[in-house]
Amino acid sequence: MYGNIRIHMNPKIFAQPNEEFRKLPTCFFNEKQDSSHLSVDKNQNLLSKSMSERYEMEKLPSISSRTSRESVNKSNTDLNLLFSHIKRARKREITKISTSYGARIIKAYAASTNSGLVKNCNEDKVTIVRNIVKPNSRALENWPQSAFFGIYDGHGGSLCAEFLRDNLHKFVINNPHFPSNPEEALKSGFLEAEQKFQCFAKMRENDKSGSCAIVVLIVGHTCYIANLGDSRALLSINHGERVEQLSKDHKPTDTIERSRILRAGGNLYNSLKQRNGTSKSGGVVRVIPGRLAVSRSFGDIHAKLPEFGGIPNVLISVPEITKFNISASSDFLILGSDGLFDKLNNREIVESICQSTRRLETHDLHSACGIAIEEVIKAAMDKNSLDNITGVIIAFGGLESI
Repeated sequence: MYGNIRIHMNPKIFAQPNEEFRKLPTCFFNEKQDSSHLSVDKNQNLLSKSMSERYEMEKLPSISSRTSRESVNKSNTDLNLLFSHIKRARKREITKISTSYGARIIKAYAASTNSGLVKNCNEDKVTIVRNIVKPNSRALENWPQSAFFGIYDGHGGSLCAEFLRDNLHKFVINNPHFPSNPEEALKSGFLEAEQKFQCFAKMRENDKSGSCAIVVLIVGHTCYIANLGDSRALLSINHGERVEQLSKDHKPTDTIERSRILRAGGNLYNSLKQRNGTSKSGGVVRVIPGRLAVSRSFGDIHAKLPEFGGIPNVLISVPEITKFNISASSDFLILGSDGLFDKLNNREIVESICQSTRRLETHDLHSACGIAIEEVIKAAMDKNSLDNITGVIIAFGGLESI
């Protein structure tokens, strides 16, 4: 089992075949023993290397309501501090990673995920590729500084979200359109991911899982957001004075999405529709086939493929892409699964992050981001958000002066 948050610190590795992925060290808890027992794999010697090397961390198991914090500082070359934090951690289904970039475009980032108040499993997955390096086959090309962030909100099982976590960034980065045409690389990468996962799902006893996706691809000073489903990306501008939603929620209640679904032969229904034909207000509108509350997703082969009773082009995997130029007024991006936005509006989320960073008397931006993302997730839980909740903060220069 692999952790919910996957950070690639040695980007030369992600262009290699999946077999190479499996040989890398994993830090994890052995669930057969006490939760304070730390196990490492046979490549234990690799774990003592600098934190600039790639590593994987397993999601902490949970036995109490205490919060576990694992902060990863890029400049820290000793993993003993990280291990001591993990050994002291108590059971709570939360994983948090934070780190800083120094003088680059991205000043810091942090990610945190929580299974929520009622769910026993967390189907949200995260990928972070903090520094994309060109493969050897394109060594003569001039590539700008680039990074990749993704949240994958799984449903019906975790297989699809795990597949995206491990592969979508490779499909995008290895596409011949990258980095000269990032939008086309994203579209082609999403298409390749959908096609290959459908084949993979059939091999796995016709797996029914699916996933939404919100992806950020930063190339030079331009930031591209690709969205599929109801996860969301927000941009804070001028110290939180402005909040821009950079993605559109793909819901069947949206006029454009509804028309597309009906034209393709699909239908809609209200989950609170009663037997006498009347409907209660506030019911969740879902798509048939699939019975999903989103109109776009990866996977879900039983809703898409005719051989399983699906209807093509009702539930689609085509992303909507927006972009903006990162400037001095750009504070930070916040990416979140829908569990974060179920109970908090855009303004509340951005204000929570801004207030957290103002309150902390520290110049350590990565630590501030780590605490801020944890606090906004706690705020969503305090308002009884019942879904899995995941958030990623990407800090730009504007956040340093808040």
